[in-house]
Amino acid sequence: MQDAEAQLESEEARVLRIQLEMSQLKQESERKMNEKDEEIESMRKNHQRQLDAVTQTLEEEVKAKNEQARQKKLKEGENAELQAAVDANDKVHSKKCETEVT
Repeated sequence: MQDAEAQLESEEARVLRIQLEMSQLKQESERKMNEKDEEIESMRKNHQRQLDAVTQTLEEEVKAKNEQARQKKLKEGENAELQAAVDANDKVHSKKCETEVT
């Protein structure tokens, strides 16, 4: 009977040791998972900041390109008006020269 009790106590101690080890392993696993979660969240935030910066740069470049195209169109219009004025002036000057010669 004493052997059975000793064996039972030994088995109970073994079960308690195993439960303690399992609890420690679980805590360690949860700690590692929390660290990885924090690492992933940090990476996500960094990537989001980078994406926001690239998006802002792209938007600024698009605005600048659109403004440049608008300015080019304005300058082309001004150039066409000036060329028309020069052509008209040349015609007037040409006619004056013809009338003075004759």
